Amino acid sequence: MTLRNYTPHPVTITEGADAGVYASEGIARVDPLPLGPVHDLPRQRRGQRIIVSVLVAERLPMRDDLRVPTGDVRDRQGRVLGYRAAALPRDVSPALA
Repeated sequence: MTLRNYTPHPVTITEGADAGVYASEGIARVDPLPLGPVHDLPRQRRGQRIIVSVLVAERLPMRDDLRVPTGDVRDRQGRVLGYRAAALPRDVSPALA
């Protein structure tokens, strides 16, 4: 399965089958209006999963291809170096549980 990144920065996954660095391929963003649409997100495709922000995932709970970074990996100064996994949004966000 292909994992693509639609956040504004590279995402490093440190554990599991998805371990690697994923360059940004675009930025999926939420319209600021209440219940506004999501922009610049590719259509759902079989065999493809997409890393997005929690805000984007919360707007599209019907999309089972979306993943969000979870499990911060930090250095001694507290800077985020990566994430343990790219998880299903419902496993990360209480709003989607």
